[in-house]
Amino acid sequence: MMHDITKALLERIKPYPVEYLYKYRSLNSIGLEDILIKNEIYLSEPTAFNDPFDCKPLLVTYTSAFKRNQFYKSLVKHRFPNATKEQIKRELKNNPRFRKIRTRKYLENELFQIFIKDFGVYCLSEVPDDILMWSHYSESHKGVCLQFKATIERTLFWESYKVTYQENYPAVNIMNISNYDQFFNFFATKSEHWEYEKERRLIKTPQEGGAGIYTFQPELLTGVILGAKILPEDEKMINDLVSKRKRPVNIFKAQMNSRAYKLDIKEINC
Repeated sequence: MMHDITKALLERIKPYPVEYLYKYRSLNSIGLEDILIKNEIYLSEPTAFNDPFDCKPLLVTYTSAFKRNQFYKSLVKHRFPNATKEQIKRELKNNPRFRKIRTRKYLENELFQIFIKDFGVYCLSEVPDDILMWSHYSESHKGVCLQFKATIERTLFWESYKVTYQENYPAVNIMNISNYDQFFNFFATKSEHWEYEKERRLIKTPQEGGAGIYTFQPELLTGVILGAKILPEDEKMINDLVSKRKRPVNIFKAQMNSRAYKLDIKEINC
């Protein structure tokens, strides 16, 4: 089983290698200092996302009555591991808790929400110079963008998944939601409106730790890009924080191009 999961992981990652991944941050965002000083990032529960369309699949069920019944029985078996076939049948018929699992409302509003809240997700981008993301996520170009190395195998950022953009919700079988492809379809699928972000996601299952703090190797933070409109005192503050790191990082500055609607990223310190 572990071999199959590892193989599926590699198939998801290897076709889309990138050298670096980027995280846009405002200076007052929670956890920025922890990233710079402690080499820690926080993976959030999907239920905490601002976008109500994010991680929102089109939930379907098995068309086969036999498979649906097998699913219902598995839920009872999970609650009562030693239950006999007759006991399982009786629970499904008489126990109000298990009668309601047959309703679509329960599957959508309870079972699905219980499932996704135990995962951890961290959103990154393949690009450091998108003017919209600097405006939305980095305090109107007054914040920073962090650069992480993504080519070292088996490290945290190497494990990122490329987000797919499409017009419609991905169809996900709520009764087979633990299937590897199923849950990555809805964790890594977004509206095509967001395609400009070129997003990558770190996704941790409950077995891997789910939502929470994760420590990365110090050498994976390779650069800090200062916003084009960062205030002098904030630039000094970032430089002071970076100077406390045991492993140095490159400092860059985003500059507004004089001819086109774009940013130029210039290295100002090594």
